[in-house]
Amino acid sequence: MELSHSDSYIKPYANSSAAFSNVPFEVHRNAVFNSFVNDMFVDEPGGGFMEKIKMFKFRETNEAFSNIVKASITSVLIGIGYSLYVLGIIHAVYPLPGHDNGRIFPIYVKEHYTEETSQNLFDPYSFSHVSHGMLGYLVGYLTGLPVGGGLILAITSAILFEMLENTNLIIFLFRENSGTSELYMGDSRINVVGDVISCACGYTLAHVGTNILGPWFPLAAFIASELILAATIRDGMILMGLQLLAPSEMIKEWQLNGIPEEFREDNGLSNKMNRISKLFHDKNLSERLNSLLILLEDRESNLKYLF
Repeated sequence: MELSHSDSYIKPYANSSAAFSNVPFEVHRNAVFNSFVNDMFVDEPGGGFMEKIKMFKFRETNEAFSNIVKASITSVLIGIGYSLYVLGIIHAVYPLPGHDNGRIFPIYVKEHYTEETSQNLFDPYSFSHVSHGMLGYLVGYLTGLPVGGGLILAITSAILFEMLENTNLIIFLFRENSGTSELYMGDSRINVVGDVISCACGYTLAHVGTNILGPWFPLAAFIASELILAATIRDGMILMGLQLLAPSEMIKEWQLNGIPEEFREDNGLSNKMNRISKLFHDKNLSERLNSLLILLEDRESNLKYLF
């Protein structure tokens, strides 16, 4: 008995008509399906049916991951470009906040509690500025702002924050109320540029994440960032704001205890209540010396008048 191509799916039972008639229907059905799969996929280059599905899924996943990476890199480059553009316009009109003692290298300083913090381009607090940008995107998304306009507003808000942060009042408040910032001397201009870039990149990355995962992404990323910063450096946007507006001695002591003990002892860092930082002490001493000099000059002029 010869089999046509359409009959080839029952090849396993073609040699015995008696055996074929005694096999249950379910076995016939499975034999036909298996023979169909083999004819369709196994004989073709590239393997069987399941291997082809796995390969397809791998290629699909790999392509999606590649697109996400490309979008993220593009968003970071856009954030850097917009930041430098706005910073350049502002610097042409008015000097950027911060002092001139910053350094470009190393680009990233890993310590969050030394005098080197906030002096180079990036440091652990750069991640809090990324969170700032993500919150800015969330506000713009909820209020219906266009993406480009929201990015400009986020960058502008970051620059305004840097102007406020580098006033003597805020520097003193950081040093007095934050357990990690007793040695804080204000940001360098290089660090200000890095902070603004971080904010802009946070905004653009939030846009990419929202398009891929949904509008919940910026808030989730902000919460995750705050938790990670609290666990690693015992600080963050929320803790900074809390210690500036409603300082807690318990939080300050907890932050200070996160600094290596040897470093605390070498630099005379104190966890006492209402500590007077070295900067405040030096400033106060300088003001007293200036007052004394003015008083002496007045007395000298009075003596000259009398004689």
